[in-house]
Amino acid sequence: MKQNLYVLINADVGKAEFICSELAKFEEVKTVNCVTGPYDIICLIETDNIRGIVVNKIQKMEGVHKTITCLCV
Repeated sequence: MKQNLYVLINADVGKAEFICSELAKFEEVKTVNCVTGPYDIICLIETDNIRGIVVNKIQKMEGVHKTITCLCV
């Protein structure tokens, strides 16, 4: 069953735009935005494999410093 989740990302300095453009290439990513505030990027993901997208793809991207995953309930 597909699950919707938001991933909040802290990026290394100067890497937010690069990460946003790379995230947009993933079919699981429905929206991705660079934002102001405590996080640099917020993306909405629809997947049936949370570990596959968050741990194996997003957290391993160059320039990703930290992620927070928020499941939609």
